[in-house]
Amino acid sequence: MLSAMAHDRDAVVTMMSSRGRLFRIPRETRFKDVVAGARWPRRSDAPIFEDLRRTPRKRSDEIDGIELMMGWTIELIVVAKDRLGE
Repeated sequence: MLSAMAHDRDAVVTMMSSRGRLFRIPRETRFKDVVAGARWPRRSDAPIFEDLRRTPRKRSDEIDGIELMMGWTIELIVVAKDRLGE
């Protein structure tokens, strides 16, 4: 996540969950909070990230969370704020 933090301050850090939810991640977020904030159903003490998808969840009992790429990494996407709507 450190490389994402080095980007211009006019960019937004986002992450896609395993169910296709696109979360806006605050720059000061720690890795353990990324894992907790993406997990669904959400625990009461988990951070709440802005979900950029407009569609509601298909099922209330849906299980969601971060997806590890190749078993050990997650993909964080840095997008310029003026291009976020695209």
